[in-house]
Amino acid sequence: LANCVTTNKRLALVVLVDESGSLRETDPGAGRVDAAKAAVAGLVGLVDRSGGQVAVDVQVAGFGVDFEAGAPWQRVDGAGRGAIDARIDEFWNRNDKIDTDYVNALQGALESVQRRAREMQQGSPSPTCTAVMWFTDGIYDVEDRLDADYKQRGRDNRGESQNKSYAQDVDLYIRGNGNEAENVGKGVLCNPGGVADQYRATETALFGVVLNAGFESEDPEKRKELQEGRAFLNALVTNGDPALCAIGAGGQLGGSDVGGLAPLFDQIIAGLSDPNQVDDLCGDAPTCPTGRKTFLVDGLLSRFHVLTQLNSVPGGPPQVEVRLTPPGLAGAPVVIPARGPNNPGSGVERRGTTEISWSWISDRALTIDALAGEPVENWVGEWAIEFIALPGTPPEVVADVTVYLYGEATPRLAQGTEFRAGEVNEFTVELVRPDGRLIPPASLVAPVRVTAQVLAPTCVEETSSTVVPCQGSVPVEQELALSGDGWTGGYEAPPDLAAVPLQVRLAVQTAVPGEVPVELAEATVSVPVLPPLGFPTVLPQFLSIGPIEGTEPFEAVLTAVGSDRADGCVWLSRYETAPGVPPLTDLEVVVEGEGSSLDQCLNVPEDGEVEFTVRFTPAAESRGFQTGTMTIGSKSVNGEAVRDLPVDVQVELVKPASAGVAWAIFAALLLVGVGLPLLAFYVSNWWVARFAPLRLLQAGSVRVRISNGRVERVEPIDSGRLLDPNGFSNHYFGADANTGDRPRRFTFTDSSSNALLTVPFTAHVSRNPLRPPFGLAGDGDRPVIGSDRGNVLGVRGRVPLWVTREWVFLPDDGDGVEDPVTGTLVTFVLATDRATAVPIIEGQLVERLAAIEELARRVRRKRPKLPPVVDPPGGDIWGDSAPGATATVTRQPGTASTTQVPVLPPYEDGPVVGPGPPPSAPAHPSDDIWDDSSPGS
Repeated sequence: LANCVTTNKRLALVVLVDESGSLRETDPGAGRVDAAKAAVAGLVGLVDRSGGQVAVDVQVAGFGVDFEAGAPWQRVDGAGRGAIDARIDEFWNRNDKIDTDYVNALQGALESVQRRAREMQQGSPSPTCTAVMWFTDGIYDVEDRLDADYKQRGRDNRGESQNKSYAQDVDLYIRGNGNEAENVGKGVLCNPGGVADQYRATETALFGVVLNAGFESEDPEKRKELQEGRAFLNALVTNGDPALCAIGAGGQLGGSDVGGLAPLFDQIIAGLSDPNQVDDLCGDAPTCPTGRKTFLVDGLLSRFHVLTQLNSVPGGPPQVEVRLTPPGLAGAPVVIPARGPNNPGSGVERRGTTEISWSWISDRALTIDALAGEPVENWVGEWAIEFIALPGTPPEVVADVTVYLYGEATPRLAQGTEFRAGEVNEFTVELVRPDGRLIPPASLVAPVRVTAQVLAPTCVEETSSTVVPCQGSVPVEQELALSGDGWTGGYEAPPDLAAVPLQVRLAVQTAVPGEVPVELAEATVSVPVLPPLGFPTVLPQFLSIGPIEGTEPFEAVLTAVGSDRADGCVWLSRYETAPGVPPLTDLEVVVEGEGSSLDQCLNVPEDGEVEFTVRFTPAAESRGFQTGTMTIGSKSVNGEAVRDLPVDVQVELVKPASAGVAWAIFAALLLVGVGLPLLAFYVSNWWVARFAPLRLLQAGSVRVRISNGRVERVEPIDSGRLLDPNGFSNHYFGADANTGDRPRRFTFTDSSSNALLTVPFTAHVSRNPLRPPFGLAGDGDRPVIGSDRGNVLGVRGRVPLWVTREWVFLPDDGDGVEDPVTGTLVTFVLATDRATAVPIIEGQLVERLAAIEELARRVRRKRPKLPPVVDPPGGDIWGDSAPGATATVTRQPGTASTTQVPVLPPYEDGPVVGPGPPPSAPAHPSDDIWDDSSPGS
């Protein structure tokens, strides 16, 4: 992970925090809060030290019954740290959940971090680094739901309580079935292709912390349960155990009492900064409390970080004073007082141009940071750290000191470096500062040795699981020659080498007389390998696909780039899942028409670009991530040789939402017989006349203007879009939004503007028992237009009961028919579906623009009096009217056109009238401009 952050400079991190009720016993002091804050403080330092070159986004999310999917993401910077710390503080008292569901927690965290990584990638050819820090008390637990309270508190993100999404056949309303769900869940976690395997496949680093490592129950049965829970957790997080968890996530698990949580996470963050050397000074030495330990700092090192941990002793925190002495200042140490009520807890001092800061992050953990200044004073040479036990401190106090040494100089390849197969390629390595400034070799005092090694890509033999080089051999490490502002080397790429990134490993060492050589820096750089002249290339070389819902197809676009020497062609050769990780489901990957095979090769002109679409279709519903490689064949018109161009693919699969209770009741009634009284249909409609659960629902309110066939924001935003994906929130709803209930009514309230906007939503049952229930927006105080068909003229707007991806429009008053239409647009999305839902809503609004504008002109208050209705011919653009019911409406003076307007049959709240499009508007394929056939609507 440290190497990934150093190279790609982007990290998406989920801090996943247990909220189960057992934490009141295992972590009563909420040590998880201090530890999480220490991790965030370290991430802020990581970003600051990179000069803003590293971007880190953090989501702090809880889990119990399910993963907290609506938790906000924050950028780690000066402004974002306060918001993240405030978010972490919320977890002081969040310890009342009934489950500790590992499956939902880890699956939800993986989906969330991968989606954020895609957003951060922004077209970069390299993926964003991903990690999850997981706090739990170490017991996977699913409770039975045997009473009304547990049934209510046991609802997951689907609003379901009776079963788990991964154990649909296990009824949790039956005693003992919670244990059965756990058994099923352990298979989902640990079996091949399971959740742990997906962490490995997506290279998502998992750090686990056992919150109850220092807790032992007096009850023998409880103690046994804790021990078994920790053993399973260890197998799950790390490398598995045949008896407990077949496949682990390949992560790291730390067990610590509360006082040790903060230093544990300090170590993780220090590692992310990619230290050049780590010295464990004290270790098991018992004399460290009163001993003097030293370490050397080289001239090319720019900073160091010290972590000191004192062991736990009876009688409270140990009282130890720490002194840090820079080189050449034996009599002027930095004195750090012992942790206590009179100690400020942190401080900053200077020795020459060197800045030294320190902070007690817990009663027994101290961090020290030193940063070299310009010019360098009191930096190069021997540093000393001394521990002095104050009176009353037990003699068994021991300090463990770890020093992380960081070099400011890091290697990079000169801009524009690329290799071409079949040729000798020269490359240059430069040394740069974290902010990208070049370090001229002439400015270095110590001799520097630069080496490089080109690692050939690896493949898995078809006859075994052995990993071997794909082509050629792995060249030996070569020492680079100093030339100008860098060091140069060469690499002869085999002529049959595919166009895949190669890894160039660089190492810089300095050897100062009298000092131990320090490995200063190492970097792994992806180098594009161009094909031989005449062959096309394909971009991108990494595809993130999805999320794919159910078995719906998903299309991705690739770009074939022509050679500068000749025409060529490309085609889809094959798709293979990643070796070693069983696929969740079979995936059909096809290209239609040109580009589907060698016989139907897609022509790529010389120096041109051609896009082609690849369709991915799962064979069965599944949830999770699977990886693979899509091979694109290529050839030049100048020969018959064929070259394979691999594209790495990561696919996210999600299961579609449940069809709902209405279909179940309808199916049951159909099975019983179609002769049931119509009353049964009406009762069933009344029973299901509830809105979908609001817990994940978010809303956005924006002022818009509709005029001359265009819709635009009254106050435009930088992106130029109508809707801002980041402008949605759940703060518009009342208490119903915090539960998994299916409410019959809820209220949208927007107090952000000067005028308070309140729109009530109520579920309704049609008088016709064969029609489904629906929602009505508004209370008659002002006109509302809804996204569903059958809007009630001037009174209330209709919306589906599943309100996500739907909208309502509240037009302003207007005196003239031709005045531009302005008003407030309120849109609804799921927190987990925002990025996908916003473009769909924008497309619906554009498609229905003419009808919205015409209807808004008619229903807004102070409108001109409408002329009488005359005998109409036929036509129904809204889709709810009786055949042939229309009316001719003459426009007001000043216009010379007439408009055909349908008149709909009576509804519960009055007549329903909708306008037709202007003559120039293209006809909708279904003759129903309110058609909601968009995927997922």
